[in-house]
Amino acid sequence: RDGDATVHARNLDFWGMGFWQPYATLVFVEPLRADGSPDGLRYAHVGTVGELFAGSSGVNEAGLVVTSHLHVTRDVALVWGRMRMGSGALLWEGLTGRHDRGGESIHVLFESLLRDASTVDQAIEVLQRHRPVGAWSFVVSDPTGDRAVIGTDSRELHVSRGASVDTNFYLDPGMHARELNPARGPVEGAQLRFARAAELLEDAGPDLTVDEAADLLRDRFDAAVGRDRATSANSVASPDTSQSVVIVTGPGRAPVLWLADPHVDDPYTPAPFAAFAAFHFDEGFAPGRTTHGELPFVEDPELARVGAAYRNAMRLTSDQVDRPAATAALRAIETDDAGIHLMAAWALAATGDLDLARTTLAGVASDGLSYHHRALSAWLDGELLRASGDEEGARVAWQRGLSGLDDTGPSAALDGPLRAVLEHRAAGGASAPLPFPDLKFQDVLELRTPGP
Repeated sequence: RDGDATVHARNLDFWGMGFWQPYATLVFVEPLRADGSPDGLRYAHVGTVGELFAGSSGVNEAGLVVTSHLHVTRDVALVWGRMRMGSGALLWEGLTGRHDRGGESIHVLFESLLRDASTVDQAIEVLQRHRPVGAWSFVVSDPTGDRAVIGTDSRELHVSRGASVDTNFYLDPGMHARELNPARGPVEGAQLRFARAAELLEDAGPDLTVDEAADLLRDRFDAAVGRDRATSANSVASPDTSQSVVIVTGPGRAPVLWLADPHVDDPYTPAPFAAFAAFHFDEGFAPGRTTHGELPFVEDPELARVGAAYRNAMRLTSDQVDRPAATAALRAIETDDAGIHLMAAWALAATGDLDLARTTLAGVASDGLSYHHRALSAWLDGELLRASGDEEGARVAWQRGLSGLDDTGPSAALDGPLRAVLEHRAAGGASAPLPFPDLKFQDVLELRTPGP
C-alpha cells in the first residue's frame, strides 16, 4: 500500500528479448456489443504486438489488477523423450479425443477476469467457474487493498488470501507436488525470487511507493551466493525480464500504469533496467494520450557491461542457435563471477573443446560458486577426467559432487535428477554427450543417464 492506494508490481520473465521489447504495447479495450452498448468493464493490458489479447498484466476501470504466472504441470509433459502419462493412456486420448483436462485459453480467462470482475472476491468466483488450459497462478488486487494469489489448473483451485508475492510455483503444497522438476535451476530460481521479494516487501514496511516498487523489480541479489550479480535467474530481475509494470489503484480514482520502456536503448535490456513512464487509465480512451511523470534509472556500469555481454551469449544460443559463437562470447566476458566462468567451461565441453574446457574449469573460483554450481563443477570435472583416460580421477570427482549434495534437507528433492546422474557415473555408468548449458538458469537441464 501507498497511503490509501494499492501498489501492484510485476516482472514478466520470458525470452522474447529483442522481439518483445521493441514492439511492447499498452492496449486500452472497451468491450461493446453489436448495438454499441457496453459488454463488460473497460480495461488496459500490457503486452506486445504478437500478443493481441490480454494474458500477462492488466487492470480494469474498477481497479482490479490481474497478473499471471505460468507453471509447468506434470499432467502431460515430454521429458527426455518419455511421457509422464502412460503410453496406453496417451494413445487412447489421441485416438478418441477423450480426456479429463478441459479448460479455457489463458487469454479468454484473463479477459473474463478484466471484463467481469470488480473485486478480488469476484475474480475468485470467475476462476471457480472457469478453469484454464495448463497450469497458472493469478495475482489479483483491488483498490481496497484486498489481494490474493489464486493457483488453478484443470483439476483444482487454491486461494491464498492476503498473499502479496508469487513466482512460478504453486503456493499450495499439494498443487506444487504436481509441478515438473526437470532440474534444480528453474525450480530453485522461482523459490529464491519468491523469498527475496517477500523479504524486500517486509523490509519496506506497510507502505510502498512507486519508486520503491520499481527498485524492488530491479533487485539483483542472488541468495544462492549472497551477493548482487550482473545476471541470475535467482534474483528478482532476471536476464530475460521482458515486461515490468507497476499499477496503482485507489478508491474513487482511475488507475495509473507505470511501464518500463527498455526498447528505447537496447532491445535486449531487461525491462526493469529502464526508465518507467506513467499512463493514466482514463486518458487511454481519449485522444491525445500522453505520459505523466517518469522514474529514471542509471544502471551500475560494471553490472551493465557484464550483463549485456552475457545476454549476447544468450541471444546467440536462443535466437541464432549458434552455440560456438555463444561459447566464444562467454569466454570473452571479463568478470569475477565464478558462475559465468562455469557456464563457459560447460559450453566449451559441450562444443567439443575439452582442452580449453579443462583450463577454464581449473580457473573457476569454487568459493564463488553456489551450492548447485559446485555440484555441476564436480560433474564436469569428472567428465573431463574420464575423457582424458583418468577413470579413477573421474570417479573421485563424481563422488565429491555427491558428497556435497544434501540428503535430507530442503534441497534433497531439487537435487534428485542431478544425484541420479552422479550416482550413475560414479558407479561406472557410461557417459552421454555433454549437453549445452541453459544460460538463463545457469544449469544443465538435459540430465541423461544412459545404460551401462
